[in-house]
Amino acid sequence: MTIGVLKLVLKKGELTMVKLPNHDSYGIKRLESKNAKNAIIQKLANDFNFTPIIAEAYYSQVSHYFSEHSNIKLSSGEISYEGVSADEPAGKHIRLTRKVTLKLLLMDINTDFDVLANFGLAGLRRHRLERITRQAYDQNALLSYEDIAMILTTSPATIKRDVALLKGQGKFIITRGNKLDMGPGISHKTSIIELYFKGYTFTEIETKTNHSELSVKRYLADFIQIASLIKQKFTLNQIRLIAQKSDRLVREYSQLYQYYSQQNNDRLIDLITPKSPDGEAKKNLAFLLAEEVKIMSKPLTKAQIQNKKYHRLKDKSLEQHLLFRFLNNYGYDKGEITAKAIIKDILQVVDHYFLVTNDNKDISHTQYGELVWMAVPVDEFPKRGKSIANTRLKPIVLSFITDDDISHIALGFDSTSLRKKRLQRFVDQAFDQGALLTQLDLAALLGVCDAVVSIYVNEIQENGKLLPTRGNIHDLSGAITHKREIITLYLQGYFTPDIALKTNHSKEDVDSYIKDYHKVEILWQHNITDLDEISLLTRLSKRVAQQYIDLLPTKLKNSMSKNSENEAELTSQPLFP
Repeated sequence: MTIGVLKLVLKKGELTMVKLPNHDSYGIKRLESKNAKNAIIQKLANDFNFTPIIAEAYYSQVSHYFSEHSNIKLSSGEISYEGVSADEPAGKHIRLTRKVTLKLLLMDINTDFDVLANFGLAGLRRHRLERITRQAYDQNALLSYEDIAMILTTSPATIKRDVALLKGQGKFIITRGNKLDMGPGISHKTSIIELYFKGYTFTEIETKTNHSELSVKRYLADFIQIASLIKQKFTLNQIRLIAQKSDRLVREYSQLYQYYSQQNNDRLIDLITPKSPDGEAKKNLAFLLAEEVKIMSKPLTKAQIQNKKYHRLKDKSLEQHLLFRFLNNYGYDKGEITAKAIIKDILQVVDHYFLVTNDNKDISHTQYGELVWMAVPVDEFPKRGKSIANTRLKPIVLSFITDDDISHIALGFDSTSLRKKRLQRFVDQAFDQGALLTQLDLAALLGVCDAVVSIYVNEIQENGKLLPTRGNIHDLSGAITHKREIITLYLQGYFTPDIALKTNHSKEDVDSYIKDYHKVEILWQHNITDLDEISLLTRLSKRVAQQYIDLLPTKLKNSMSKNSENEAELTSQPLFP
């Protein structure tokens, strides 16, 4: 008797199982080959003329990167962001630097609210700045001022001031600029000049300090300029004005000059006092060094600076990360353009097979720049005495940073317009996922107070766009914009389904508003105009009742006022002349 691939055999009076020779009669191997992995490998081999081994190697590597960069598990309040590895030196193009996918805690309910209450919005921003830079550094990455500004929805100038203030308080704030000395702040300049005077070679200095050759040359050129002015008896203030350097840098370089002058340091003498027979050559060396740095460090125009900031953020993508691997790790020699085409197709193939799943309405897949947030479902209606702690919530994914946000930088860093852009996107994405954001949610996400959010919402809605916030949809806000639009459309003859579609409301909510409006209208037509009485009779709050009164046609309200005046005149006349 045969059961599948097993055969029952009677041996010495006992029934035993013997495994049959596997001739793959069921086509198991063929079935096993019909999976996503083999389909991708086959497509890579056919489309790009790869050998099966190379195709499988590319598949394995790209799958690893895709899993590492795109399938990030986030908790509420966390954001996924691409930062430059802390091991990457300065002076390297951002596209060619190695990126690290970070998990940053943007919103910490355990501390943020206390900080906000005690130190205000500026204190909260600095608290978050300190937290996310520390978290990035702990994950072996560094954030630039532009990165921090984009995450906290503010300007790089504000971040620069915040970092300076926190450092003045003795706090350790490490960014890509101040660690690698790429920005205007100073960190390792004095150490680098000292290493040079102690006899270290350029290569040793670059290795020890993680600085590029250009940075070391720039610091030496700055020192030559300042030391030469000191030698000519200029005051420190005059040197600061001539060299256009900070007081701190001038003081540090002045101290270095005095110290190593007293020691008759050979390298210092060679740089600034060439008196030997070949002094002209040494003088030319210093001159050429300064000229080289000057040529390589021409002042950028405002447009160039904005464009540079744009590309710093734009180039932090999985596509650029793979391009770096192709050109630097895989020995690919067909050029950048061909590599980009291959990478684009690979990502499309991988994305096609690694579909985003949404099992049991649970977030299981997020991508770069996305944020998981807890929001109130559309069908979770408010009730009297029902707190948010007793309200059902659901996780949603918001596109916190998009290509459109990054493109926004190219036109200038306008924080207000960027916040408005994000605000509209957040509420629309939440609504599309069956949830609603409050103005307080938006305030926490944007890093501003809810009063500012209210101003933004009103300005946006005044332009004709009704935002699907919880205040509008669940009638929690004091604004009457959504009621005005719904009732206006109703009075213009629109039907409920059309009104619901135009205003992002359910048909049930639209009908409810219309019914409440008719309640107030009928009472007003019967000359019941007292707000307390209308509230009592309609079971609407005074605030809501007043909103509907304000929406009544002017003609109706004027006629009721005349009737009241006529009744008052009749009442004042004596019954018997």
